[in-house]
Amino acid sequence: MLARYGVQLEKKPFERRTTYFLWMMIFGAFSLLVLSAIPMLQSAFLGVSLVFMLLYIRSREFFNA
Repeated sequence: MLARYGVQLEKKPFERRTTYFLWMMIFGAFSLLVLSAIPMLQSAFLGVSLVFMLLYIRSREFFNA
């Protein structure tokens, strides 16, 4: 799922702006790591949260899909 949503985002909204896409992924991953340091929000696996972040951004870009 991460690859599918990532490829869709990279093809349309982030076309020819790969560095913006990479920065979005790094910022999202870093934000999730910071949030996981809070004891109440600890999660053993952050991949699901990263997929939800991509899904949210994809749904904002492709709102008719």
